[in-house]
Amino acid sequence: MVVNDLYYGPVWRDTIAPIKAEASTVSISDEIIAAALRNIYRRDFNPHDDIEPNLFNTIAQTLGSAVTEGFSAGSGSAAAPSLGQDPFLHALRHSTDVFAAFKTHRAQNDMAARLLDSNGNLKPFKQWKEEVLPIASHQCNNWLETEYNTAVLRARQAANWQQFQREKDILPNLKWLPSTSPNPGADHRLFWNTILPVDHPFWDQHRPGDRWNCKCDLTSTDEQPTDVPSVATQSQPQNTPQSGLKSNPGKTAEVFSDDHPYFPTDCRHCAFYKPGTKARLQNVFTARVKDCYNCPYINGCIGRVMEKKQIDETAFARKKEVEEQNLMSLPVETDIQFENISTGTLHLSGKSRGRFLKHAHHDYDVIAAVYAWNHPESLSFIEPSALGEGKDMNNPDDVRNINKKWRRGVRGYLKYRLTHNGRNFIIKTEKLKWGNEQFYSIIEE
Repeated sequence: MVVNDLYYGPVWRDTIAPIKAEASTVSISDEIIAAALRNIYRRDFNPHDDIEPNLFNTIAQTLGSAVTEGFSAGSGSAAAPSLGQDPFLHALRHSTDVFAAFKTHRAQNDMAARLLDSNGNLKPFKQWKEEVLPIASHQCNNWLETEYNTAVLRARQAANWQQFQREKDILPNLKWLPSTSPNPGADHRLFWNTILPVDHPFWDQHRPGDRWNCKCDLTSTDEQPTDVPSVATQSQPQNTPQSGLKSNPGKTAEVFSDDHPYFPTDCRHCAFYKPGTKARLQNVFTARVKDCYNCPYINGCIGRVMEKKQIDETAFARKKEVEEQNLMSLPVETDIQFENISTGTLHLSGKSRGRFLKHAHHDYDVIAAVYAWNHPESLSFIEPSALGEGKDMNNPDDVRNINKKWRRGVRGYLKYRLTHNGRNFIIKTEKLKWGNEQFYSIIEE
């Protein structure tokens, strides 16, 4: 694998000793991976041109934490009045959000590519899960561990670079410090103890941190400059930055460069690039150059996922408030008669209340669900609907779900309309085999 070789393998096998991946301490929980696998299998989103929210949010948060950790440890952060208000830190974190989006896209498509068998049929979920779990484990544990550690180092170096610029009148030079690794590679050893001015072009081409797993460092100094190492002028791969690390994060505010294997080679090969006809024609004649960290298409995709996360968090907080304050006041484990209810009897239980709230995805859905629970007489009947309506009966998961509902007594659905706080909602109840019904779902109309 390209990324595996980049991070751990002897990329130039005759000159560099292999670096072994260490046991991972940064990883994504089994629960998050399980939720992502369910989304990919059920095709709740399009893996080709969207990003799976569970993986993305967790990876973005993990790498964002690495940036904050590294930046706060760097000397340049001391000049910032508040890390939360530092625009440079904000730009660094945005760059890891973009990196997380492309990383997620890579992982989800590696797994989605294995959904079908040789005959083009969807594999059983259990079989597919067993096949792709090693992919998820490797990319979300080992690789993420390396990316996290590198993000910490490069964010710290970015903060230090700000300090180098501020103090260069007093400490005009930079000194390349030897690696702290117990088994340092030979590639950077040639640059150890090099001393050159802060703005020397050498630092644009060679820096500690431009190799994966590098543990060299820079310090500012007033020591006299040395000669530029002769090897620095040679265009040999062992003397140049590795993919993903070719930029100076202290100048670009980008933790990783966009030549990393996760990124597309150009806009035409980017799954997120969805221009209109006019923009597409313009790009044909203007030879659009990719600028992944400032791309409106990837930013739009990230924005939609983050907006959904905010919606989920707000709804969760509202549900917690409902439960803590017992706002759904009608008693549970009872049957109550209502004239407007299709079966005439509404069954209220703790389980049906939980299902009803689970299907409320916005805070205003939760508020409306509470009102409907407490005031069933406000519902207006629309029509019945069949059990399994809108489900894919070729999908084993959907079939199992329907069978599970049948076993607990569900025989169909009944649709109602509710108007509350200026919004219209569609509420579904489950029609039960005992002749009554219970609340099930709510969605804004």
